[in-house]
Amino acid sequence: REPPFLVVSMQEYESGALYVEVAHTIHPLIRTIALEKPLYPSSWTIQLHSGEARNTEAVVAKLKSLAESASGGDTFISVAQDGMGRHRFVRLQDAISALQVKGLADQKLQLYEEAEVKARRAQLLYARAQVEQSGPAKQHDLSHELA
Repeated sequence: REPPFLVVSMQEYESGALYVEVAHTIHPLIRTIALEKPLYPSSWTIQLHSGEARNTEAVVAKLKSLAESASGGDTFISVAQDGMGRHRFVRLQDAISALQVKGLADQKLQLYEEAEVKARRAQLLYARAQVEQSGPAKQHDLSHELA
């Protein structure tokens, strides 16, 4: 099944929540990554299939395991698509690094062009404007636990 694509203007990168549905085969615990402000990882939250992470370190560990599921490659999340159909991505490993250092989680992540991302051996995830919820999920908000 083709991922749903979202056409977002370049000015909208910093506003408007996007959601990444994570297939159970990619990561058995993470259901959804909500990107409140896609370029700022401190605004990201995670919905789990069951249970919840109790601290930022546990959430970072889950994101690391998601990144490691890429079989040695990088993991990128598409956060926008221009009128020509070209995607813009953030790198999951950049977000993880930012969340681990006080003060960096509020700094803007680097955007990667589609051609550069596709040239790498990378796992690609696609964010969209809305996610359909099916059943209960617990949410862990990263923005309140950064120390």
